[in-house]
Amino acid sequence: MSGIIDSGTMGRALVVLGAGSAAGRGVVEAALAAGRAVLAVGMDDATRQALSGRHPQGRLRALLAPVASDADAAALARRLRTPGLVVDGVVASLAGSHPCGRLIDEPAEGAYDGVILAVAHSQFTDMGADRMRGFGKPEGHVLYDLKYVLPKEASDIRL
Repeated sequence: MSGIIDSGTMGRALVVLGAGSAAGRGVVEAALAAGRAVLAVGMDDATRQALSGRHPQGRLRALLAPVASDADAAALARRLRTPGLVVDGVVASLAGSHPCGRLIDEPAEGAYDGVILAVAHSQFTDMGADRMRGFGKPEGHVLYDLKYVLPKEASDIRL
């Protein structure tokens, strides 16, 4: 594997980690149905073929890349830096025991339209709202607290 992502005409994409899980497949399906390009990570070939068959427009790219360790996450982060590919956001749908606790070690500062706090893991709760907002675009972003971890006034939206 060369490590290069063939983004083709993808340009801007939503990255979905754990795309093979039920929740991950749901996120992929919803994003594709909304016309978004999706880079799906963590799905088997049968799932990839089924999704590609339902969405033949070519807006889906699947990577068979693990994220079970810090080294895996760092390798994925390097692959996502492919020229011509702009990551609009990352949705992590991972369950089970992960020895590392970090999904991507180096999120970009000021790069995202939205930051979604979907798990109450200490590496995120210890970060605090100001640090999380640092990942959002300075010209405007949304901080979505799905787990009611942050004080009500610190997030823009709560579930």
